[in-house]
Amino acid sequence: MNGRRCFLRDLGRGTIAAGLAGVSSFLLSRRDRSGAGVNGQVERRDHTCVNHWICRTCARLPDCPLPQALSAREHGVKPGGGEKGGTDGTGRDVG
Repeated sequence: MNGRRCFLRDLGRGTIAAGLAGVSSFLLSRRDRSGAGVNGQVERRDHTCVNHWICRTCARLPDCPLPQALSAREHGVKPGGGEKGGTDGTGRDVG
């Protein structure tokens, strides 16, 4: 009776250990699934904003893949804070 009890206890512990190892390996492998290098895609860390979503003063604006940067470039925001038409001194766009 004691042998059967020990066997079942050890079997349960082994199953739990294998499950934890499987979950851990899955979570660790998720870091490498960013698709970097495949078909010219960018890494996950390139999809985070380093300038609190203020594109006008961001040094990464020319090559930033984020939608806000794409929109800012489309609206004429230049790297370093300039715009196409400039402003009239009150902050309104004149061009």
